[in-house]
Amino acid sequence: MAQGLGADRIRVDFEWPATQYSEIKVFRNQKEVFTSFDSSVTSFIDRGLVEGENYTYTCQALNGNVVLAGTNAVKTSTLNTNPPTFSGITGVTAIDGHSASLAWGVSTVVPAEIYNLYASNSNTVDWSAAPTASAQPSGLSGLVAGLGDDLQYSFGVRACSAYVCDTNTQQITLTMPDAGAPLSPGAVSAIIDNGKLLITAPWIPTYGGVARRKIYVLEGGLASTAIGDYSLVKTVVVPDSGIVPTTFNLDTVNQNTTYNIIVRDEDSHGQINQNINVVTVATGTLTPPNFNSSLSLAVGATGQEETTLTAYFKAIARHNEPGGVAKTYRFYIREGSSLSACSENYYKYSLDASLFPVLVPADFPKGNVTTITGLKPKTLYSICVKVMDKFNNISNNEDSVARQTLDTTKPEFDGIQALTYSTTTSEVTVAWNASSSTDVYEYKIFAWLKSHIGGATTTFPLARRVTESTDSFSFNNLTIPFQSQDELEIMVNACDNASVIPGGAQNCTTYTRTTALKIKFADILPPDGFLG
Repeated sequence: MAQGLGADRIRVDFEWPATQYSEIKVFRNQKEVFTSFDSSVTSFIDRGLVEGENYTYTCQALNGNVVLAGTNAVKTSTLNTNPPTFSGITGVTAIDGHSASLAWGVSTVVPAEIYNLYASNSNTVDWSAAPTASAQPSGLSGLVAGLGDDLQYSFGVRACSAYVCDTNTQQITLTMPDAGAPLSPGAVSAIIDNGKLLITAPWIPTYGGVARRKIYVLEGGLASTAIGDYSLVKTVVVPDSGIVPTTFNLDTVNQNTTYNIIVRDEDSHGQINQNINVVTVATGTLTPPNFNSSLSLAVGATGQEETTLTAYFKAIARHNEPGGVAKTYRFYIREGSSLSACSENYYKYSLDASLFPVLVPADFPKGNVTTITGLKPKTLYSICVKVMDKFNNISNNEDSVARQTLDTTKPEFDGIQALTYSTTTSEVTVAWNASSSTDVYEYKIFAWLKSHIGGATTTFPLARRVTESTDSFSFNNLTIPFQSQDELEIMVNACDNASVIPGGAQNCTTYTRTTALKIKFADILPPDGFLG
């Protein structure tokens, strides 16, 4: 067998005959390229080849003047690591309203193994999208089908080797001719959403250009496929035939009423789609549920205080219980603000009401509990909880509560780096590398002073705000009363400002006395009573 290993090399594997032969020869395109007298050698790498070229390999076994020709001729090619040289598309011809023929010139240098054809319903080709079609290298034209009539398309072609395509951006735009009324299927769903009728009618470019979407409604009774039974209640004008809205609201609907809906599309030539797809929806009550969440917020779950909050609220009876209405609870989250989160702009997710039974207030004074996840550390959040009934009506409550997530991460800090005494200033200097954390608030310095008289040790806790001491602190013996021959040990920790968050605590690094640096003072002070 033979296998391309790169743009200029192929690995060739061969076998020695079962009977005794002393030599193997390998031929490329009938030219000898390799010889071996070692029967343990069963492959070689043929180098210096041309990128993308096909080669045929054969072999012979020899024993003196006896020649045994191999029965296999193996064909393979080197790899194409460079793209073909290619100028791109040269022409487009519409075959009908839904297909077009694309033309291009030859590619050179590296052989093309396939041509990718692109058709984008826009002013420019979307080269990042999957090709619309492909064509074999034997021709210089190809068909693109599944297009939409009355729509403008941008067409392009790229030539590809086995591994990479060229990157030309040549394109030609063409508006496809009319092929009749739009092919859109009409309405596929309708729901009652918070007192409004929401209709979905899909559209893709293949359906063709649309100038107007017409919504027909039959109120009450059974569904009918006769358009004359329906009233045209809304016409949606489409300014750009290639950007078609697919959802529509009917704001005025009646309680406990059945609505049958048909959606038909009209193109710019006045041709109207004749689909008879009917969707039916029945309204129930349109009155929003009465709900007061009694919401309260607490610190998040243990170990997750930075990214969660614990929410308590008082659930109401479920819709499948006597007198109940709750189907789901809707959670609204507003980041970085204490203002109300009860607007639909801040809706995040829903949980099924079956997860939250009605609780006895005496046993559960805070109500039902849930964890709000996916939050950011030390960030203020406003939270709101609403209830939705089985008719998709949403409660109007506005009881929003705000709380900040905690910070439980200690600052980045290397600890004390140097401890020195200056005989010039009679000061001790403690030095450290400034913390890279943005929330570092202060450096806590802890000192142990061992007296040379009796050996007693006294501790001195000190603190320096980062605004006062960025990376060092100097003091004399009025701060710590060191004397000649005393020993002084000092360690340093960095602390943040997390305690300003309600429920939070300051985070500090946890260096211990084992990291402290020590100095022993020489005879640094004059004798007592000496005035000079």
